[in-house]
Amino acid sequence: MDAEVGFWVENMSEKDGKEVVQVYVSELSPAVYRPVKELKGYAKPEIKSGEKKRVIIKLNERSFAYYSVADDCWRVNDGAYRISVGSSSRDIRLSAVIKIENGKIV
Repeated sequence: MDAEVGFWVENMSEKDGKEVVQVYVSELSPAVYRPVKELKGYAKPEIKSGEKKRVIIKLNERSFAYYSVADDCWRVNDGAYRISVGSSSRDIRLSAVIKIENGKIV
């Protein structure tokens, strides 16, 4: 199960720069304790003044998984997951909900 999170980043300043963008995954109804937001990918694209750049961050099965001590392996629960994009966990600018059924994104 692979997923791509794609979004645009625009530099509206008069100087060239870089922006840190982070992707978080949150299981909306977890069966086990999990953090509210788990950092699963990031990038730091260089963007020229006035430029708009497409950023794609890839997620894999492990991005949605947790380690089950009882089963001694990684598990992905079926259900809804929020994908959030921001410059930090406190500065979320985009989000969407996806659903996983039988180990596949639907």
